[in-house]
Amino acid sequence: MMINNADIVRDAQLVRYKDAAHIGVMSDEVYDSVIAVNQGGVFVCTRATAPLMNGMTRTWSRELGKIEMVKRRWAAWTNV
Repeated sequence: MMINNADIVRDAQLVRYKDAAHIGVMSDEVYDSVIAVNQGGVFVCTRATAPLMNGMTRTWSRELGKIEMVKRRWAAWTNV
């Protein structure tokens, strides 16, 4: 199992206002760095692990099914 959680925040908004006055805009460099980490990081990690996870689907499904069966039997046996 893999959990993708890449994120950076820059102190920038698309357009900044203070006291109803326009004080700036987000630069292309800041935008590019945020997109590179937030989207690029997820893509790179998923691409690296996808071949490993591809063959695990049946195995994990089978194991999760066994766990569910044990939980049901335990619940029936203990009358929970």
